[in-house]
Amino acid sequence: MRATVLATALALAALVATGAAYAAHRLVSQGPDRVSAEGRLLTPAATTSEDSGAIDSSNPTDSAGPTDSVGPTDSPDAAGTAGGIALVTSCGRTLDLVPTRAQAQDLAVRIEFEVRPVCPDGEWVPGGVLDLALTSSLVADLGGLPGAAEAPLVRGTVDLSRTPLHVPGFEDPTGLLTVDFVPGSAWVDPEVIEQEIRRGTLVVACREVPDGTGAGTEDGPAPTGDGPEGGQRLAVAAAPLTDAAENERTAEVALRRQAAADEPGLLDLEGSWVPQLSSKRQGTYDDYTDRRYSLGDIYRQYLELRLEYPGVRLLSSTAWDAYELDGYWVVVTGVPFARPGAANGWCSARGIVPSQCFAKRLLRDGAPEGNTRLRG
Repeated sequence: MRATVLATALALAALVATGAAYAAHRLVSQGPDRVSAEGRLLTPAATTSEDSGAIDSSNPTDSAGPTDSVGPTDSPDAAGTAGGIALVTSCGRTLDLVPTRAQAQDLAVRIEFEVRPVCPDGEWVPGGVLDLALTSSLVADLGGLPGAAEAPLVRGTVDLSRTPLHVPGFEDPTGLLTVDFVPGSAWVDPEVIEQEIRRGTLVVACREVPDGTGAGTEDGPAPTGDGPEGGQRLAVAAAPLTDAAENERTAEVALRRQAAADEPGLLDLEGSWVPQLSSKRQGTYDDYTDRRYSLGDIYRQYLELRLEYPGVRLLSSTAWDAYELDGYWVVVTGVPFARPGAANGWCSARGIVPSQCFAKRLLRDGAPEGNTRLRG
């Protein structure tokens, strides 16, 4: 009896250790039956209950046939919205996308996914709009901010009719899908995604948007079926259509999460002069860009600057005495200078207009006077 219990415990430990090497896959609510492009009936997706946690569908040896549903759930999925149809294959298994790499690509966060086999035979995913969201299983401590645990790291819609997706069979090579999340669909920088990949703490939620409802528009280049490298599919994720309140909640979480992550590096810059690229709070009007900024706009501008200048950091003016006013989200470079003239020279060398880049000395304690040097 003891030997049996010990063997069972060791087997469970091995499964846990193996599962940690993969990103988790959260399955979403059941939808109507679907018919594939080849005419085969697709069965409803398995779902998770409130207390069942994420289901890892990355092991093809357990994917030879339909899965047993544990029942639909009415709770929102990882992307923070309910409804939609889970994308499932002909054998009843949900689409299995595993993030493997993240990097900056122009003004987008590029994430590479492995498309894992889940059925004996390969098949094409029917055309439609895929709502793809990544969250973290690690809950960030943001002072009890509502919605912090559910806020997506990235969330966007991919038009599968423009970027057909093939799910390999057990005997086929693993498929590859590359998605560029443009600002508005990305709420973290590529380094954060890379960290989550190494930890194995990403949760992937993907579902079909019924009739394309909820699909946003995309500002980047048109997606294509050919990727940057042979055999890789490349798509551009558009920002999903969400209401303004939800977008602001997501943006506030993203701003506070990023400022907390950048805090250690900013402390190393204390006392130095740095180029400041932006300082805004909700409702700030910028004469240069001729727009009033929401929290979503502020984060989007921050991410665009971070992707263009990799050393960029985000801080809250409330935490730094060098700023006279509290509540502003400030974007600075991570390049320290001993003198303000050198920091302003960094701005001039990059052709940034004076109102959008000038020298600021970072001080945690002290007074704001004498810590700003504007450009003429």
